[in-house]
Amino acid sequence: MVVINIKWGRTKKAIEFKDRSLSDIRLEELRAECHKWSGVPLEGLRLISTGAIMKDDKALLSIFGIKPNGEITMMGTVCGFSLFFFFSFFFLFPFLSWWKGEGEGTCHCYVKIGYLD
Repeated sequence: MVVINIKWGRTKKAIEFKDRSLSDIRLEELRAECHKWSGVPLEGLRLISTGAIMKDDKALLSIFGIKPNGEITMMGTVCGFSLFFFFSFFFLFPFLSWWKGEGEGTCHCYVKIGYLD
């Protein structure tokens, strides 16, 4: 059994490959496990070992100098999270206007719907 520790931001996960050795596991298998765990799309998922990005999906993990119980850093963003902020700031934010109401301490938010001139 081989255990590889993945660090993604402040989160850590131990990924286990049962009945396997590092010379049998390809990078694409590790990337697929990271995708299942984190939800980061494979296109944006980057794995870093000893300061270098591992790119060759067909290469065996032993080629990258990874040892059992070694730590690999993962980088990537979950799409839904980044798309939410993109939508909020570029589409919704320009249509929001804030006005103070007549009474003291009241505030109303109105959404303007229409076309930009």
